[in-house]
Amino acid sequence: MTARALSTAAQLRTALKDDAQAIALWKRIVEQQGTTPEAPSAELEWARALRRHGDDAGAVARLEHLILSYPQSALVPQARRELDLARAGIPGTT
Repeated sequence: MTARALSTAAQLRTALKDDAQAIALWKRIVEQQGTTPEAPSAELEWARALRRHGDDAGAVARLEHLILSYPQSALVPQARRELDLARAGIPGTT
């Protein structure tokens, strides 16, 4: 399945409030198709889903990975904002 198809499926899963399945799809994009244009977006959405479920530490890891792996991505500014929010949610990191 293409990264675009996986991304679309993940977006549908998110709309259905099925973050577990969406995360599995985003993970597949990042791990198996990390050189595609959809990979940075998958990382960002994965991190957002983790934050929605209270996993700020997991979100920080995903966002840091996005920023380091795709420094030229147009999504880096959004990732940096999300990273600040996620770090603020972790006790003892501010």
